[in-house]
Amino acid sequence: MNIYLVQMDIAWGDKQKNFSKVKELLDSCAVLPDGLIILPEMFATGFMHAPREGMAEDFDDENSETVKFLAELAAKTGCIVQGGGIAQEKKYLKNHTGVFYPGEVAENVSYDKIQLFPSEQKNLVEGEDVITFPVSDMLVTPFTCYDLRFPELFRDAIPLGAQAFSIGASWPAVRAKHWEILLQARAVENQAFVFGVNRVGKDPYTEYAGGSMIISPKGEILAQAKDEECVVTTEIFTEDVVSWRKEFSALKDAGLLD
Repeated sequence: MNIYLVQMDIAWGDKQKNFSKVKELLDSCAVLPDGLIILPEMFATGFMHAPREGMAEDFDDENSETVKFLAELAAKTGCIVQGGGIAQEKKYLKNHTGVFYPGEVAENVSYDKIQLFPSEQKNLVEGEDVITFPVSDMLVTPFTCYDLRFPELFRDAIPLGAQAFSIGASWPAVRAKHWEILLQARAVENQAFVFGVNRVGKDPYTEYAGGSMIISPKGEILAQAKDEECVVTTEIFTEDVVSWRKEFSALKDAGLLD
């Protein structure tokens, strides 16, 4: 299975420009079907802790801008696509991630950021559930940015069968070293693949340094970006998780796996 992390400079509040950027970056590499494409946190708008008018969408509506784009991207590439934005649910706003399969909108596969960053807490409502979704023969659990600092969330995914974690982020450059350390830690302690995609560039609030990476269940960095727009990609194998967990029984010893 091939993983594609789309590391991009997000245009502030300009959805159509960001949609075009995603397509441009993916067109620059040979995307094979049956893989997983992962986009940064709030890729369509930029990270808005106080969303501007017109930025929030109904992610249950297949005709909303971002949903339509992600569904079409999945259909075009033949890959599963993980991406999201600001979801409007009645009077509530959420930092939402959706998972889209080729040919359909996977309405039941969605995740709302559980651990909101302090600046989000005034305007957004946190999610409640850790979930998994299938990619080929692997089960993947999505998380969003600040979730990465809370290892208990990742532990909750292991009894659900999670073998990999996919993390979309808008992680500030000033804490770039934390990003790298924490991604590797989540891989090592859970004996799982970690796919972390961050943005580059800057917005009205902060600057971002990319550093997107794909990490093995042993904590090895398999592919890593610097601070430029690109697609980080490599092929991974579910057997690497299965064999390592069997060889080194840390999760079993922790009572998380049989």
